[in-house]
Amino acid sequence: MDKEVVRELTWFDKESELLVGEAELLGLELTTLHHLFGQWPQDPLYSLDYPVGEPEIKELAKYLSSQTLIDLEHYDYFVSCHVRDHL
Repeated sequence: MDKEVVRELTWFDKESELLVGEAELLGLELTTLHHLFGQWPQDPLYSLDYPVGEPEIKELAKYLSSQTLIDLEHYDYFVSCHVRDHL
C-alpha cells in the first residue's frame, strides 16, 4: 500500500471556531513550507497545524486545488497535514 503526504489549507470561523472549508495544496514543496514558517530543514512539518497570516497566504494561494476566497478578517487559516493511503 502506497502512502502520500497531503497538505491542506483549512479555515475556521473566528467566532464559532467551526471548520468552514479545506483545500488541498498541490505541488507545494516542503522547502517552501520551511521558508514560510521558519522551521528547521529536518522538520517534516507533519505534526502541527501551522497558522497562516497575510504573508503566508499570498504564497500558498498559488498551490490551492480549488478557487478559494481568502477572508482573513472572518476566518483563521492553517496548513495541516495527513497521510493518504493508496490501495
